[in-house]
Amino acid sequence: MAPATTTRSEPILAIGPIVLVEDQPEPQLWVTRWQQVGRLDRRRATIAVARTAASIELSQRAAADHWRGRAVTILQPLLLAGGDAGTVPVVNGRLAAVEIAADAGSDELSFDVIDEFDALLDQPVNSETFDTPPADATADEILAIRAGQWSLSQSIRRINELTALNLSASLLAPAAARRTVSQRMFNGASIRLVLERVLTAHDLYLQRALRWDGRGVRESRHVRAAHDMRPVQLGLGDLADANSTINAVQSMLRAGRPAKLIAEADGQVVESTFTLVGGWDPALESLPDSEYARSTSTDFDAVAPVFRLWTLNEDGAWSDPPFSRGPAFDLTALFDDGRAVDAQPLVFRDALTQTDPGVSVGIVVDISTDSGSSWTRYPGQVVVLDDRAAVYLDDDALPAGFITAGKADAARVRVTASLRSPLPLTGTRWRGNPFAGSFQTHRFRLGRQFQHQRLSSNSKYFNDVRSAQREADEADDRPAMAQWLMDQAERLPREAGELKLRTADLQIALRPGDRLTEVAGRQIAGDLNDPAAPGPAVHLCDIEHDLNRHTSQLAWRVSG
Repeated sequence: MAPATTTRSEPILAIGPIVLVEDQPEPQLWVTRWQQVGRLDRRRATIAVARTAASIELSQRAAADHWRGRAVTILQPLLLAGGDAGTVPVVNGRLAAVEIAADAGSDELSFDVIDEFDALLDQPVNSETFDTPPADATADEILAIRAGQWSLSQSIRRINELTALNLSASLLAPAAARRTVSQRMFNGASIRLVLERVLTAHDLYLQRALRWDGRGVRESRHVRAAHDMRPVQLGLGDLADANSTINAVQSMLRAGRPAKLIAEADGQVVESTFTLVGGWDPALESLPDSEYARSTSTDFDAVAPVFRLWTLNEDGAWSDPPFSRGPAFDLTALFDDGRAVDAQPLVFRDALTQTDPGVSVGIVVDISTDSGSSWTRYPGQVVVLDDRAAVYLDDDALPAGFITAGKADAARVRVTASLRSPLPLTGTRWRGNPFAGSFQTHRFRLGRQFQHQRLSSNSKYFNDVRSAQREADEADDRPAMAQWLMDQAERLPREAGELKLRTADLQIALRPGDRLTEVAGRQIAGDLNDPAAPGPAVHLCDIEHDLNRHTSQLAWRVSG
């Protein structure tokens, strides 16, 4: 059963459309077709010209010039269910392009009617136009706008101030009205492109309502969410039956592919205290102590790394002879996120631990002369390498006793700093069945929008931070990133296919955005009887009424 609110789309056409020129009926013109297209409900009509005895002497060109540019309103007479009659405007604009029949001796002329609203959409707009908040913006709104955070309702109000579109956001739910609109949508475009981008990004439609008051056309334009659009039903019998509402299905629904959404932010940052290994050939350790000082060495360049260059060996560059400093540092264990991290060069970064709020302790270098039993802060100059995790002790002469300890294999250097994982911080979200076969992949590069920063228990500051004696710049934005990804999955356009139908009669009650809930007699796709149930949502996107054949061509957008 369809919901009680569902409207059945039944023919309510009384007679053919009436053409008004300058608000007066014009019997020489008749409508052959009209269209309603897309989320903006853009309208266009084709009008034919009858060549009467009074105008037969006019050439085709003269006749075209006579009609071109005239204001036109197309009224559709309606016969309502209770027997009442009325009219509704379907297109209001001007006669534009003319087509003259190519057949020799033919008197047939036809014109396109360009909708007045469609002409307004061609106004240019750019991001600078939106720098000024709407005139009625509150103080909080002004601050948000200046920060580049336009809401959907604010954007619509600003468009109204700059144009004559008179759009209304009053039918949007509060949460939808507060959605942020990217300023990139307003760059170097027309109002038409801006609105199409905004409506598509947020799955909205423009609901246009035209009415004739006897003196002219009045129109209201409301922005509405797709799921709030009017539900409709269509009848469907045997396709060979001329009495059925639908007499041709030109393309059936295509099954929508699942979507895999992947978010990637900069890799995890871990602070630890790292004990380093020597970055020199041990065969160079037996020279006199004076050879290891710049000012006294006879060939300092030959021994420059000895007792001075200390490396984490995270890429294994010092594992093999002649260095033989053991296996590469275990990056997988350091980052500990369930993924293997290959040996590769990284660089030391400032520690997460802080001396004052917002001020890092920096990169802290300690030395030991007793194999690590005791440690002191290195008192001299240190160079932190920028191509690997290593430090260089850069003084003229090293501290007393350090070279002696080095020759006895008792010198040690440790660094308290942070490393960033080469693997991005990732989150994955599926929409649809991940086991259904092929799928679409959507990848989001988020930089440092979300971060995971923590202290390893091996950091010398770990206990101080945990006991609140020190502060550290730790963060775990993984839950926030998961929520962000969930929101993106909901906002992702759910295009899954298209359904084209040709009806056996004119369906002039339909309008773009209508939501198909039931096709009686034949199941087109999934469970269309319950719009709240999981499965496809079917919205009408394009309509073309053929007045000569008395049929309507309907194109439906299928999503979900």
